[in-house]
Amino acid sequence: MPSDRNTTDSERPDGIHVPGSAPEKNIALVLIFVSILSLPLHAQNIIHPSYADSVEVSDIRIEGNDAFGDATITEIINTQETASGFSQFMYGVIEALGSPPQYFDYDTFKKDAEAIGQLYKNNGFFECKVDYSYEYDEDTTGILALFDIAEGGRSKIDSINYRNLGRLDSTVYANLFENRVLKVGQDYSAARVESEAGRIIDILRNNGYPRARRDSIVVERKLSNNNVTVKYTFEHGKQLYFGNVVDSTIGDDEIRLARKVLEQRLEFQKGDVYSVQKRQDSEANLLRLGIFRRAEVEPQIPPIYDTITTTVPIIVIMEARNKYDLTPAIIAKSQNSVFKLGSEIGFVWRNAFAEAQEISAKVGYLFNIGGSDLDPFDSQEIFGRARYEQPFFIDNSNSLSFELAYTSAFEKGLYDGTLAQSVLGVRRRFTSQVTGSADYTLEQLRFEGDPNNPSPISGALRPGEDVINYRNSLISFSLSQDRTNDFFNPSAGDYIRGTVEEAGALATIFGETFTGGFQSTKYVKGEVLAKRFYDLSDNKSGIVGLKLKVGGIFRYGDSKSNDIPVPFNRRYYGGGATGVRGWGSRKLVVDTSKVDFGSNATVEASIEYRWRLFPGARKWLALEPSNLMLVLFADAGNVWNEFYQIRL
Repeated sequence: MPSDRNTTDSERPDGIHVPGSAPEKNIALVLIFVSILSLPLHAQNIIHPSYADSVEVSDIRIEGNDAFGDATITEIINTQETASGFSQFMYGVIEALGSPPQYFDYDTFKKDAEAIGQLYKNNGFFECKVDYSYEYDEDTTGILALFDIAEGGRSKIDSINYRNLGRLDSTVYANLFENRVLKVGQDYSAARVESEAGRIIDILRNNGYPRARRDSIVVERKLSNNNVTVKYTFEHGKQLYFGNVVDSTIGDDEIRLARKVLEQRLEFQKGDVYSVQKRQDSEANLLRLGIFRRAEVEPQIPPIYDTITTTVPIIVIMEARNKYDLTPAIIAKSQNSVFKLGSEIGFVWRNAFAEAQEISAKVGYLFNIGGSDLDPFDSQEIFGRARYEQPFFIDNSNSLSFELAYTSAFEKGLYDGTLAQSVLGVRRRFTSQVTGSADYTLEQLRFEGDPNNPSPISGALRPGEDVINYRNSLISFSLSQDRTNDFFNPSAGDYIRGTVEEAGALATIFGETFTGGFQSTKYVKGEVLAKRFYDLSDNKSGIVGLKLKVGGIFRYGDSKSNDIPVPFNRRYYGGGATGVRGWGSRKLVVDTSKVDFGSNATVEASIEYRWRLFPGARKWLALEPSNLMLVLFADAGNVWNEFYQIRL
């Protein structure tokens, strides 16, 4: 923590003021003064700390805190309000599902006042004083704890000095003073002072000085204007370079990755200026191969007093996963009011051709066990998929994949359909937050049914048709930015993705040569999905989530003039757990004739409040009660035949 050299003799270094903390010559006077002032206010409710320690905390009040909200302060103190009666009851039944009573502790209460004072001091309120008192509340039969804060003035940064950086490489030295975190004129913040030191260290360690460290940070406060000067001193040693690379394998090496693939995954070569970031990126590249349980790039950095050695030898430690994996599973599915049960089996072959390629396959079978007055096995589905993936393509930021998929489904007396697809895709990681993809898909869809059947399933057919055959080529591009704080369970940040898909280009260019007598739909599909998350509680117990999705499919050419429908596996659907909740899956659509088979335009919006029921609860058996949430939501949206028909 930065040191403050200019506290006055009449105040404690931590900036805390409590009864009895004045100089010794004034002790008697202060005690008498405090007793006289306190007697009228607390005479009937005051109890000795030894008795207060056995009483629950009914309320905590914070006054005078203009700079920081109550939530920020209660987050750093240990005195907490007692749990509700229901929560205490649940704690007595199953500890993990409730919270225990919170009893007052005077020593903890006193330390909390010191912690509050330190919070203010760390943010430039060096003259802040925190008084603390408590009383017995007869109405709640608990302790009312009070913190009374006199914030005082806030110090600013007058000047910043950096020491012992003059012997650096000139380019590195110039980079140190770009994009500073700490600037003259800012309000003082110990966290910002620390961040600036971290910024300097990061630059040094990524430019050949891995031994760089902070020697000291001194904060000198001027009594004349209460502002501060910050003085940094660093040690960095001699500039170093990457040295020889050797690899070490743990356990049986079934994978046998080619040496050149290992070298290509490293973001550095022998003789390059040493960089911590390049070492970390190299580890990430190896892990993204998907063939290692563990992959570490370990540097052998010489001590800082070694002024002769200029290289850093590297040891790459690897622990391979199984070369082959077989994964059976039981699956269930509910669609079109039919519940299906079945199984699938997956297979993975890692490092198939010694250069980190992965081949995977999956086959499965589903059959109905009830629903829609069907007998068992009247509705069946068979599916299979085979995928080849090259985790690095051209450079370390790209991956390449090729996939073949086939699905066949039928329902007795209603429909019989097959879908065959081949997909060639490229993914690119532009930054840690921004990724993009490009896919080319060739698919053929055949659907046979009874257009006179009143079931909504017949919405897949045009009037007078009993069979449809599509052959389509599709090109799609997607770009996304993820700035959330957690990929699986975000509580803050935002996510946005834009996708554009075009179908029919090859049919337009090659005509009958491509279509072979099959229908080919020409359209452009555009979609934007945006999400935003806010933590209203500062501890992830109350999270607000917002979502907006807008998409449209625009037919062109003879698809528009001849009203050739978009294949139903490419349309929009409304309702279900991932759409507008409260409606059945695929049941929400403006045109009721399109139920179960969707349409060409959609708008979805939602707001939800995620309330964590048992924050801080301990693990119980295999359950994590702290992750149990109650979600209150409001969804809105619909699916329209055409984008121009959207009405909000």
